[in-house]
Amino acid sequence: MRICAVTVTSRTREHLIGDALRSVEPYVSNFLIIHLYDAEGSDSTLKIARQIGAKRVNIVNASIHDGMPALRNNGLFTAHKLGADWALMLDTDERIIPKGVDMRAALELLPDDVDAVDIQRVG
Repeated sequence: MRICAVTVTSRTREHLIGDALRSVEPYVSNFLIIHLYDAEGSDSTLKIARQIGAKRVNIVNASIHDGMPALRNNGLFTAHKLGADWALMLDTDERIIPKGVDMRAALELLPDDVDAVDIQRVG
């Protein structure tokens, strides 16, 4: 099973992207960074992403004017083109902390008609 972590980011996320990507690094086959090239700012966000993911990082440039739904749909489409079975949508301010749960095994147990899983702790 191939899992692609998809992250939409801008040039202002260098203080966040490292922890976000490291939190999923053990579980994913590759990373897809959708980089908003026309966002304000300049920093080392992409450099940090490349350091963490090495050869597994794929970068797609996109415009902030495309809108978030189109950016996420492009991420899903591109993850599929990269050979992923699942796309893990990860905002740069999010972390995945499975606390002993084998994410791959849990996904394997899902019925074939399940297309998406979105689990968030709310309490």
